[in-house]
Amino acid sequence: MCSFKPSLVKGIKNNEPSQDLTTAFVNKLLGVSPNPNTNDPEATQDLVKWLEAYAQRIESEKEEWSEVVEDSDIDSARQKEMKGVNPRFVLRQWLLEEVIGRVEGDAEKGKRVLAKVMQVSLRFPFSSSPY
Repeated sequence: MCSFKPSLVKGIKNNEPSQDLTTAFVNKLLGVSPNPNTNDPEATQDLVKWLEAYAQRIESEKEEWSEVVEDSDIDSARQKEMKGVNPRFVLRQWLLEEVIGRVEGDAEKGKRVLAKVMQVSLRFPFSSSPY
């Protein structure tokens, strides 16, 4: 979502998504979905509708961003900020259950394990240093 730009939505006319929005973003996003119904035109329509609302939210926050960066660089700054705080991957349920079990079994060791898992999920595998 950090690579989404509100300018992609501005080309929508007559309730039809712009070609840029469809090819550059929606098809790419739906293409990685595990859901087999993502080729359905209804899925595309629902995602475009949601992206329109998301674009409005981004536009409403532009004033806050303009205090930090120049207008021409708002999308880049927003993307950099999002990449800096979003987790690199989502932990699997079985891993979370194992960590919870360790915390419940031995609080001190469990806290260290939890801290390590959090550190790895936020930095590794995409940073230059895994720890």
